[in-house]
Amino acid sequence: MAKWGEGDPRWIVEDRPDHKNVNNWHWTMKDASLWSKQKLKDFLIGKKFQSSSIGSWEIKDTTALDGEASASNRKGKLIILYEWTIKCCIEGSTPEDIRDKGTLHITNFCDENTIDDIDIKCSLDKNTSDLTNMIVKESSPAIRTALQEYIALLRDEYSQGLILPSHTTDTSEPTKVPSKTLSLTKSSPSNNTASIKNAVRISTKKAKITDTFKCSVDDLYNVFVTEELVTAFTRSQATVKGHKGGRFTLLNGEITGEFLELNRPNKIVQKWRSKTWPEGHFSDVTIQLKQDDDGTSLTLTQTGIPDSDHERTKDGWKKYIFDAIKATFGYGANLF
Repeated sequence: MAKWGEGDPRWIVEDRPDHKNVNNWHWTMKDASLWSKQKLKDFLIGKKFQSSSIGSWEIKDTTALDGEASASNRKGKLIILYEWTIKCCIEGSTPEDIRDKGTLHITNFCDENTIDDIDIKCSLDKNTSDLTNMIVKESSPAIRTALQEYIALLRDEYSQGLILPSHTTDTSEPTKVPSKTLSLTKSSPSNNTASIKNAVRISTKKAKITDTFKCSVDDLYNVFVTEELVTAFTRSQATVKGHKGGRFTLLNGEITGEFLELNRPNKIVQKWRSKTWPEGHFSDVTIQLKQDDDGTSLTLTQTGIPDSDHERTKDGWKKYIFDAIKATFGYGANLF
C-alpha cells in the first residue's frame, strides 16, 4: 500500500475540494437529445432558399427528428456524440409560380462524418426529379451551415461542467486571451459610435495575411459572421451581429468593431480596434475569400495598425483566429 500522499495522483481525492471526479478521471455523461431536438428545429425551421432555377422555398417544420446526442468526459477528454435522421416539410412555388410542398430527408448526420458527408434528398408532391435535384443543390449550403451551427453550440453548451477543475486549475475566472496578443476595447454602443467617427492620428502600418482552409467558401464566410460559430472557435464570450452596420465583440471584449460591408460569400469589410490602442483609433480589415478546387483561400488586409502593435496583431490573427477555426471545425484537414 502506498504511503499517505503517494501513489497515482488521479486517485487522490484531496486534490479537489468538492471531492468530485478527481482529475476528471471517471466517465461522466450528459444526455443532449431533448435539447438537440429543439435546437435543430430552431436552426432549420424558417430557412429559405430561392433562385431563378427553383423558385422560392422555405422549411416550414421538422416532421421527424430521430436520433440522439450526448457529451461525455473520460480522462479529461471531451467526447461529443450525435447521430440524427431529419425530415423537414418544405413549401414554396416553382419558377412558373406553381405552389407545391414536399420533404427534405437528411441522413448521415453524425459525429463520425464531416459536414460534407451529409446526404440530402428531396421529394415533392407534384413536380419531377429535375426540380427536386435542383432544390437539393440550392438548399444544401444553408442546411449544412445550420447543422454546423448546431454542432458548435452543442460543444459549447454541453462542455460546461464536464471538465472539472483540479488542484492545478485556476477557477477564479474564465480563461481570457492576453490583451497584449490580440485585443480590442469593449464600449457602449454610443461610445463606440463616437470612437469610429473620431479617428486618432498615429503612426500605423499595413498587414497582409494569406491562408487556406479545407472547407467551402460559404462555410468559412459563415464562421466570421455567425455568433455561435465565433463563440465556438474563440472559446470565449462573443457578440456578433452579422449584417451591414452590425457590431461585434470577441474574446471577452478584447476585440470590438463593426461590419462595414458584407458580400456573401467572398468579402467582409470591418472597422476593427484593439483594447490596447489609443482611444478612438480603428483599423480597416478586408477579408477576401475565394473557392478553390481543394478548399478556400483567404486573404486578409489590415490597414491602420499602430506601429508598436503590428507584429502582435498579425500573430494574433494566425493563432487566435485562423488556427483556432481550423482546430475547432476541422478546416485544416483535407476534404477528400
